[in-house]
Amino acid sequence: MHRHPRLACLALVLWALAQTAAQAAPQGLERWLLVRSEAAAVGTLSWERIGQVYLQTADFDLVAAEGAESEPAANRFVVGCPDDQPALAALFQGLGIRRNASSGDLELPNGVAVPPGDGLVICGADPDGEGRLVLFTGGTPEAVFQGFTVPVDMRVDGFFQVRQGILHGRGALGAEARLNRPLTLRVDRDWVRWLDETEDWPSGDRLQRLAAGLASHGAGVRNTFVGTGNLGDVAAWMQRVPTLVERSRKVLKNTERLRGRNLAAEVELAWKRMTDRLGCSGPAPVVRLVLDLPEATNARTLDLDPLYGRPQVVLNLAALTDSLAFEIALHHELAHCLDHIRGARLIDRAAREAVAMWISQAFVPKAGEAQVLMWSTAQLSAARRVERELLAEFRKVAGSTAPQAAVDWLTLDRAPSQVDGAPSRSGYFAAWRAIQAWTRSHPDAGLEALLRVSPNALLSALEE
Repeated sequence: MHRHPRLACLALVLWALAQTAAQAAPQGLERWLLVRSEAAAVGTLSWERIGQVYLQTADFDLVAAEGAESEPAANRFVVGCPDDQPALAALFQGLGIRRNASSGDLELPNGVAVPPGDGLVICGADPDGEGRLVLFTGGTPEAVFQGFTVPVDMRVDGFFQVRQGILHGRGALGAEARLNRPLTLRVDRDWVRWLDETEDWPSGDRLQRLAAGLASHGAGVRNTFVGTGNLGDVAAWMQRVPTLVERSRKVLKNTERLRGRNLAAEVELAWKRMTDRLGCSGPAPVVRLVLDLPEATNARTLDLDPLYGRPQVVLNLAALTDSLAFEIALHHELAHCLDHIRGARLIDRAAREAVAMWISQAFVPKAGEAQVLMWSTAQLSAARRVERELLAEFRKVAGSTAPQAAVDWLTLDRAPSQVDGAPSRSGYFAAWRAIQAWTRSHPDAGLEALLRVSPNALLSALEE
């Protein structure tokens, strides 16, 4: 029996949404009120189904809007828009939301306008009671349903705008401090649980279950494991997942020393130490701990997470089995979340890596030069042997924006062909030498100055 690939893709997406709803069921008070609008249903979802899936408890009461405040100590899950639930006007006022009479936009407290066709999801402390508020709303009844088309973690406080199936973070709801604390998600533990749960499943069903589970953590994790941004490319999932399944047990043995530690607490402490010392702040990242192959990339920083509206960091524990390696990679990626260095030239990209390496060494002083460069001692020795030639060739291409330049100089397992014997990612080493030269010529510059250092200044220091 053959299944249509589009149907298979849809099944994976729907499964992932259901799993995310189950994992993200809000915790706190036992009592929930599901406050319904005047509509008979929301899109394709009945009110009973919404309560079962999103509240994950039988202990909820389905009430009309006029009865929503009868139990102020209960949590409230409110669904509707001002058009079909006039009682929302008072709640909007308490949340600092107003409706623009001319455009129909919902305007958030920070000035962001949500067009009538976009959905709006709000999670946080209930301004009218002692419990928690979850609100799925929008400028029109049709827009309200958009909140049910994407994974929503109802444990996270914030305003979230839903547009064309993408969730965008818009700021905290009465909990700004929470945005200054990183959110650590243990994908590695989920992976182990999925492996155990599906051990006796038929092969095809097991692989689809694992693939959908990874998809529920977002494109960043999916790309880390599978190397494709196309969720519909089921063949790519099936090709790689069996290798991960086969090797996961061995990988787990290699990560025993990390698995016994409170890595979430270590992430939070590292972020606090860095922001305190560097005198800066910003939205703290979502840090996902994953189990990829040991030879894969050990860490990476990605674009804003669509679920949380924060920077996202992925740490591959299988490639960070040494305790010091984990600390170095963690501080390196957290530095990327704080720097202000941008640009597409090779020197711009290399400078960002050099700054992250320099800062990580400052916070992990036990780390040697090779470890900070994420090299073996043999690779460092190889770079030193050809250092003069390597730096000369780097200067020639430093201003290039060609993708091949970045591949040759900054990519794992790739080395610049211009220099015989140069190790992979030699651009890291060249920029490292540049930042060493710059700090020698700027002895009074604090560590925080490197977050805004000019890549051109580093290149000039290398040429002196």
